[in-house]
Amino acid sequence: MTTQKAAEELMEIIRAALHAKETKQINSTSRGEFPVLKYLACHENEKVTPSDIASDNEISSARVAALLSVLEEKTLIIREIDKKDRRKIIVKLTENGRRHLRRLKTEMEEKIVKVLESMGETDTQEFLRTFKLFIRTLKEVNQ
Repeated sequence: MTTQKAAEELMEIIRAALHAKETKQINSTSRGEFPVLKYLACHENEKVTPSDIASDNEISSARVAALLSVLEEKTLIIREIDKKDRRKIIVKLTENGRRHLRRLKTEMEEKIVKVLESMGETDTQEFLRTFKLFIRTLKEVNQ
């Protein structure tokens, strides 16, 4: 197989994986809620603004605003005006948000464990080895 043909096949596999119902079941928060909640959890000791979230997740400020509205409605986050700079909005994870994030992470891990168990130890190790190699090489090529 030529490198060109392999690249085409990989692109098709990635496209199919991103659109597969099974992949969406693993990441049940395909609407983008999980990455936002995870970012907030990782930056709890910082003043996180909507623009920080947009930057980190590489999404538009309009998309962030929509996501934050949904998360706030679900009581997973709160938005507050910064006391030192009233022009800024600070986004914080609520205790309900922390519980929800733990539950989502557990669900995702359980689904992935089932897949890896089905693959078997040898194929799982080979998959992880080659996937790490692919990511490392991708980073090197893009530098």
